[in-house]
Amino acid sequence: MPSLLAINRYLKEVSHRLKGNFLTEESSIPKMETPRNYEYRAISWQRDGLSFRIEIFPTSTGENSQLNKWNYSYSVYFDENQKRYFSSAYLIESGPKSAIIQNIEELIDFTFSVTRDFTKENKSLFDKVIDLKP
Repeated sequence: MPSLLAINRYLKEVSHRLKGNFLTEESSIPKMETPRNYEYRAISWQRDGLSFRIEIFPTSTGENSQLNKWNYSYSVYFDENQKRYFSSAYLIESGPKSAIIQNIEELIDFTFSVTRDFTKENKSLFDKVIDLKP
């Protein structure tokens, strides 16, 4: 089975160019208890007051709770006047890990092309607005 270790160097290089962070299951803050074999990769960075994130993570499908499907998603958000403007999308949802590994450069290039128009001034691109508690 292909391993995400095969794309670590590429993700680290992209993160470095963006002056961002590269996260794995060891370096990210766990939000919930996860199985030992849980593999997670993310790149986060900021530009012009916006926060961006690309995530690669497994999904448990079926009754046996095996982590056998994979996701590639991106998100962009910013906070203003006690509101969070947020947008996210899956480019691969519950697909094979090999599809992400074999196409990582194209997935990241596509993510950049889709997110380049996001600005604080162009609020119509954000599909969610969440009230933040003061």
